[in-house]
Amino acid sequence: MKKLSFLLLFFAIFYIIFTGCGETNLISTDLFYVGDGTTIPLDIPINLQLDIVTENSVTFYWDIVDNASSYEVYQSTTSGGAYTIKVIENITFNGTSATITGLEANTTYHFKVKAIGSGNYSDSKLSTEYISATTGKTPLDTPTGLILVEVKANSVDFSWDSIDNAIRYEVYQSDTYNGDYTKITDNIDITETNCLITGLDADTTYYFKVKAIGSGVYSDSLLSSEYIEATTGKIPLDTPTGLMLVKVTADSVDFLWNSVPDTNNYEVYQFNTSDETYDKIDNIKIIGTNCSITGLDADTTYYFKVKAIGDGVLILNSALSEFIVPKYKQ
Repeated sequence: MKKLSFLLLFFAIFYIIFTGCGETNLISTDLFYVGDGTTIPLDIPINLQLDIVTENSVTFYWDIVDNASSYEVYQSTTSGGAYTIKVIENITFNGTSATITGLEANTTYHFKVKAIGSGNYSDSKLSTEYISATTGKTPLDTPTGLILVEVKANSVDFSWDSIDNAIRYEVYQSDTYNGDYTKITDNIDITETNCLITGLDADTTYYFKVKAIGSGVYSDSLLSSEYIEATTGKIPLDTPTGLMLVKVTADSVDFLWNSVPDTNNYEVYQFNTSDETYDKIDNIKIIGTNCSITGLDADTTYYFKVKAIGDGVLILNSALSEFIVPKYKQ
């Protein structure tokens, strides 16, 4: 009988403990917290991956942590250092991704992540993994204000606006305005923001663009969107020199001059006193660089000049030479 009473009492106590009495539970039904009553630490964030790096920002992400209400990012000056600097400013979270802006260019940063808990869950420890990211250099502004200064038969001179923090400039050339531009390394003289290019072909159209070159935390600019279009002029022949008398008579004169490169054609001009200009003489005999003029008036002073004649395509006529004054002595 006593044994039966003991069993009935045991089951009664068991029933009260596990079903509760009134509105009060004697033992929590949350079996995870039986004992000391502390919360559960969240898992440590893992699989940190670098996403985007610019000259002043870093974006990275990690795997989602169950039951995390948010995340925090901590920074260190070295990968193995103490990550005690919580990133508060210039940081944006998007789920399990963080973008940090306002960073210095060309600088290495190190980051770890902590999952933040709430309610029954406490914060995780810092991730054992870390992100190391080196920001890029700041690109220089693209050159603008390209202006043509001077164009000659075999040279082009142009300038552009100065670019802050540029240490020098490079000039690129193309056969068409929208073609491939190749860096010019020969026959070019760049002084500050001015460029003189020589050795060009006459009567030819060229296109030029400019790039600003950086150093340190500054990277090179893009090629200028603006371009210089320049058509070189035709090449003028050298002016004839060395005019020298050969023979003078009462009604004729023979004289010669030095040969001019790139031509075998010449014209002779006579001074016209009526309008004080030099007019071309027709019907005269020119052989090589020698001229014979007949039918002149006796006892008269004449003035003659010579011009070298180009091909009319790439080579222009020369200027008139200095004059020669033949005088007949009886």
